Amino acid sequence: MKLSLRPIASALVLFGAPVMPSLAQQKGTHEAEFRTFYAAFLKAAQANDKEKIADMIAYPVSSWSIQTKKDV
Repeated sequence: MKLSLRPIASALVLFGAPVMPSLAQQKGTHEAEFRTFYAAFLKAAQANDKEKIADMIAYPVSSWSIQTKKDV
């Protein structure tokens, strides 16, 4: 029995598309927090305050580093 991938792929797209918006982040959850951050970010950018911009967009090292030989 030979199965074609086209009908299977079509079915996945048709049935999966309505599910995708429900998995997205709900609108307005962090909107006020982001607006406050973005206003401060624009103010720092317009003032060319590089140190403040760097502080605002810096990620903690623990979120991206991999400790292998305790050299972090």
